[in-house]
Amino acid sequence: MLLTLLQQNLGGPRLYYVIYPSAKAAPSAAQSKAGQDVDNAAGAAAGNEAAPTSTQTYTFAAASGLTASTSYRVAFVWSNGASDSNVVVSDAFSTLSSGTS
Repeated sequence: MLLTLLQQNLGGPRLYYVIYPSAKAAPSAAQSKAGQDVDNAAGAAAGNEAAPTSTQTYTFAAASGLTASTSYRVAFVWSNGASDSNVVVSDAFSTLSSGTS
């Protein structure tokens, strides 16, 4: 019942993400949802948004707080409040010297 209420309050399934230094291993689903890296430290950026309801290209809100000239990965987890997907990890990417990617 509590999970159903949480789902209703969140408006349905959520897609969580955490951005972390690419040299680190991937975080678990629980860590990703908490915005943490594999060492339980806060990710460089994290958030969640309503999950898409169909197969499509999806664009997240712009991440801020990333360090210039740094290599990162993004871990994604889908959750409906009762169960989580496997963690999906992006290829490494690097920010530009101006701090944008």
